[in-house]
Amino acid sequence: MAAVEAALDAEQEEAAHIDADVRQVVIAGPGAGKTETVSALVAWLAEEEGVDPSEEILVLSFSNAAVHAVGRRLRHLDGPSPEIRTVDSLAREVILDLFDDDLPANLDRRIAVATRLLRAERWDRLDGLAHVIVDEVQDVVGTRAELVLELLRQLPSECGFSLLGDPAQGIYDFQLTDKAPMSSAELLSTAAQLGEVRQVVLRGQYRARSRDTVAAVSLRDAVLAGDPFDATGGRIAATVPGGAVEQVAPLAIRWGGTTAFLTRDNGEALLVAGALASAGFPAELRRPAHAQVPARWIAESLADHPSRTIDRETFLAAHPHSDGDDRWRALRRVAGGYAHELEISRVAAALRTPRRLPPELLAEPVADIVVSTVHRSKGLEYDNVVLVDPREHRHADESPAAEARVRYVALTRSRDRIVRAAGEEARHVFMNGRSGRWVRSGYKRTHTLGFEIRHGDVDGSVPAPGSIATQRYLAEVVAPGDSIDLDLAPSLSTFDLPVYSIGHHGTVIGFTSVAFGEALAMTVGDARWRVDNGRVPWPRLADGRVAQVATAAGLPQDDGPTGRHGLWLAPALTGLLTLKWKDNDDD
Repeated sequence: MAAVEAALDAEQEEAAHIDADVRQVVIAGPGAGKTETVSALVAWLAEEEGVDPSEEILVLSFSNAAVHAVGRRLRHLDGPSPEIRTVDSLAREVILDLFDDDLPANLDRRIAVATRLLRAERWDRLDGLAHVIVDEVQDVVGTRAELVLELLRQLPSECGFSLLGDPAQGIYDFQLTDKAPMSSAELLSTAAQLGEVRQVVLRGQYRARSRDTVAAVSLRDAVLAGDPFDATGGRIAATVPGGAVEQVAPLAIRWGGTTAFLTRDNGEALLVAGALASAGFPAELRRPAHAQVPARWIAESLADHPSRTIDRETFLAAHPHSDGDDRWRALRRVAGGYAHELEISRVAAALRTPRRLPPELLAEPVADIVVSTVHRSKGLEYDNVVLVDPREHRHADESPAAEARVRYVALTRSRDRIVRAAGEEARHVFMNGRSGRWVRSGYKRTHTLGFEIRHGDVDGSVPAPGSIATQRYLAEVVAPGDSIDLDLAPSLSTFDLPVYSIGHHGTVIGFTSVAFGEALAMTVGDARWRVDNGRVPWPRLADGRVAQVATAAGLPQDDGPTGRHGLWLAPALTGLLTLKWKDNDDD
């Protein structure tokens, strides 16, 4: 505990050293040490207030990325860690406890159902809580804000809460609708009336380490005032221009540390990631919050286990690092079972079921160069940030105040360097309304030249051909950023549904999924017309890459040497694929 206390400034100590029943709003700008404050608060409640973190503290955060950030910090504490949840996973738990029907597939609908259930019925889980922590509260809006507010209303009077965030970084108001109009400001103002609620402001600065990054952080007051003189735009204009993104990449390698190329939308992010890969600098494209990629360690730990169950002692022996206990608890949370034993087939069944997985079970970023939208970078920090200027203005619908907050978030992700790079031509890149995919069109909007491939577009229902040898190849050879070949599999394809083999340097490591084939067919149309007119039924596909090697889950494979428990390795893919309709189509 002494080490934590020594790291706290006066405001952090004021927010962290509290009685369990205290209710507070903690305003923390970028780099003010919010995550460290949360860590110190949990430690204080456990050691000084006698609170059991694993049972009596609930930590909620907006995104899996923020959950990972808080979780990494809390792993350094001695003793049990609190449960850290996204608001979406909280909704699922509420429904499973209070509702006997199936979970709604739509996330917003699920959250609305959970809110209605809380209003109608007392949730017993709240009675055992001593303190609730809500991180990144400025991003909790709409249906999620209504759910969090209802939970806070139903807390026992002796249960405290800490709501941490920064109004200057609130960039999710675009999610507000007529049916769910609650902003984060309304959430905070209403929560401030739930008993005696105090406010603490963290004024320290522990991220910015250069003149440019310090200047960026100092814009906060202007942003809160509505940025009437466009201070954020002026700050961006004053940053050093580095040329095209492929020219900045070699500089990022020399800088060292982590570098994020930040874009304004997912289409631009796909283009930037493709340009970097073509220049020999494959970068990790941050996936959307709803895209879940189960971590590879799950299959590597459990797929070939000799018995149908694994006990806690055996599991921890294979996971000697500090997060072994967290991984075990996360597996138990999704699969159930006895406290000291886990049935592996139940883990596979849980991964097959559409559900929000605990962050401990998800693949974490592994690359030093990342491409991300500004919105996906929330709650994260990097050594260097490259602000990608779009070739055209695609965001004219933003209000000046909202635009200033987005720019402020982008400017304050960096510890050391902020530079600008010229973006890729995005005029013909748009979200296809039918398939829900980003596409690149030709001169005619109906002529598809590029098509987005996603993490879930690999058929994970059965192991890849080659069984044991392919699993070993995936574990030892395939790496994030590697290019892949997508070749049409004629024996598996129909006029309605194309299936492609996924090749890695000549080795087939999987096949595309039904969902991918349906989305592609929905975009380019039925193959019958093309065949009747003497054309190829489906295009060749290029420019895909491995995002990560991940765990896949299907039914137990009783007749094969791989997947006896229903778990195996499979690639997760990414990229804006290039569609080629002719053998000589190499443009």
